[in-house]
Amino acid sequence: MLSVVVGGIPITGALKQMVTDGLMVVGDAAHQADPLTAGGINLGMIAGDIAAQVGAEAVQAGDVSARRLSEYEKRWRKQFGRQHDALYRVRKILIKMEEAQLNALVKTASELPLREMNLGQVALALFKAHPRLLIEAGTLMASGLILK
Repeated sequence: MLSVVVGGIPITGALKQMVTDGLMVVGDAAHQADPLTAGGINLGMIAGDIAAQVGAEAVQAGDVSARRLSEYEKRWRKQFGRQHDALYRVRKILIKMEEAQLNALVKTASELPLREMNLGQVALALFKAHPRLLIEAGTLMASGLILK
């Protein structure tokens, strides 16, 4: 045992290495919870499914080396990595934001027809209403989150 985490949900971004010889970690153990909302049951279940597929193939082949199991990590990162990284960047931006600015963003967002808008449209509406957000736009655009 390397550490014990009690009572918290790890939302610091996914582990850089999720496999080693004979072991794959999923869900909270792999820090796969959504960095913005801390929701993770769905992500953990999907990661568990990917790990089960890769693990079954590895056991059948008689090779549970880290190299063989790394396929799980590759599949997870292909499916979630970019979005997970982007949400972690958003979290870091929100944490640094002054409370008044955050409250203004929430108020603006609450008045938008969110069910009819994609993420890019929401971001554009927020930028129009709060031009100071453009300072952070580079981070969000680099992450690809705004373009989705």
